[in-house]
Amino acid sequence: MKRSSGNSQRRLTYLEKLKAGRVYVIICRKNGKTWVGKEGPKGNRPSQHYYALRQGRHPTQRMQDDWNRYGAEQFVFAYVLRIGERRIDASAEDDCIELLRAHEPKYGYNRMLRGEWTAEARRDEAERRRKNKWKPPEPDEDKESDSIPDDVET
Repeated sequence: MKRSSGNSQRRLTYLEKLKAGRVYVIICRKNGKTWVGKEGPKGNRPSQHYYALRQGRHPTQRMQDDWNRYGAEQFVFAYVLRIGERRIDASAEDDCIELLRAHEPKYGYNRMLRGEWTAEARRDEAERRRKNKWKPPEPDEDKESDSIPDDVET
């Protein structure tokens, strides 16, 4: 008699839950700075960071600058917290950020803590907006935009 697949399904469900609750760090060995993140159920968040870094498009410019300066071989990845069948909530990630001081530019790359942008992140965003401030196009003085063309019936 063949065993039912119930045990296999329960094991798969357990592994999915285990995978859904992991906090990771990416560490630059050259300067000791860290990035702390929480991995979702698909388990691909760290690879998204590495992909963005390799493409030169990571949203955290300081991390991208260090990647460009020191090279990929100076960055290492590690899981720091796994919780069995319970999902990790945002506070576990924030606790690790605080413990490692990863939200402070001297020690890390994180730009948010407990749902709030750091002072540095707010300054950077204000500077970015100032540099990229949209300006309306200057009106063309040679054209009369209010006039109706002669070939249009009114």
